[in-house]
Amino acid sequence: MKITKLLAIALLPSLWSYTQAQEVVSPLKNKVSLAATLSYNNYLTTYAPAPATAHSVYAPEANWANKRMLVGLDGNWFLSNTWKLNFSAGFSFSKEPGYSKKIGVGSVIPEYSTVPSAHSLGATVALGFDRFFHAKSNQNFVWYVGPRLGFAYVNSAANYEEAYSQAEAFNARIAATVGADYYLVENTFFVGVQIDPLAYTYGVHTIKPQPNVGSRSADSHNFSVLAAPTLKIGFTF
Repeated sequence: MKITKLLAIALLPSLWSYTQAQEVVSPLKNKVSLAATLSYNNYLTTYAPAPATAHSVYAPEANWANKRMLVGLDGNWFLSNTWKLNFSAGFSFSKEPGYSKKIGVGSVIPEYSTVPSAHSLGATVALGFDRFFHAKSNQNFVWYVGPRLGFAYVNSAANYEEAYSQAEAFNARIAATVGADYYLVENTFFVGVQIDPLAYTYGVHTIKPQPNVGSRSADSHNFSVLAAPTLKIGFTF
């Protein structure tokens, strides 16, 4: 309940701006937009741990000290004169071949340790609804405000000579989002900015370093203010 109240408070300034806007029949109704995005945001990663006599697991972080520039795609479907559906998703997969240990000879030829075969995958998805409106002074200037739900998942596995190791992590996120797009070409080509006045993220990180050892997890809760500043450039069609 506290999270819901905080998100509502974060949306109040934009809702006030909406009451000042001119009600119009939007030319964007029934259109779809697609934009490339550049954001300064949290990222999620994990690595399968190497065999050891002791292991540590750390909770995922979601703070300003653990962010980087990220690129992505953002899609919107303008359902009516005032509402649009927002959707974004991404997927990645990588595979690394393994190589056997090379034995050294005394102090003359060094030994090369095993390179484990490994693979990792990651996926993200976000969904939201926005109340949008055209600015009273210029209909090419479009404001929007709404909630966002997001989920990110990563999995990593490595096959060491001693054991098969796995690790996974996920983040679940809810946020209030405010943004504005300006159409340089009427109803077609736009640039925009977006930010989350308030966001909450719950994360879990789990490792299973070898088959005969139970898994171990750590979790975290994070509240962010003015999170995920984003630049956009795209088309509406």
